[in-house]
Amino acid sequence: MNSRLILSSVLSLLLGACIYVFFRDPSIIFFGWLDDLGLLNEILRVQEQMVSIKNVLPNGVIYSLPDGLWLFSYVCLMLHIWRNSLRPAGLIWTFSLPVLAIIIEIIQSFKPSFGTFDWLDLVMYLLASTIPLVAFKKRINFNSNSSLHA
Repeated sequence: MNSRLILSSVLSLLLGACIYVFFRDPSIIFFGWLDDLGLLNEILRVQEQMVSIKNVLPNGVIYSLPDGLWLFSYVCLMLHIWRNSLRPAGLIWTFSLPVLAIIIEIIQSFKPSFGTFDWLDLVMYLLASTIPLVAFKKRINFNSNSSLHA
């Protein structure tokens, strides 16, 4: 098993979550869940302390990067689950969520009621889907006829 894939998955998931929790507007639904857990007041205190950092971060870091990091985390996890073998079933599971994210973003460009299209979101999704393949290419088995390997 490839511990680097798991580590990459966990770290990118945590970094995306930290950006979201510390720098996003607390009026969104996610913060209601944190309130239900009794964590909202503490998070709001931390957000107050992070205002000077938030003010210098580009909007893309706050609004687009977390989605890219979460998608990167998913692709790394799927590569790990499929033991780095990109056979047909593994390909479907690995790229189903990235393809869905890209399709939804493109639909938003035609149907604003479905959400807000953002080129940077689309770029993040594309990067998040391809960087794991490039970063771990020596560990990925692209032979569709081979059996899974550890």
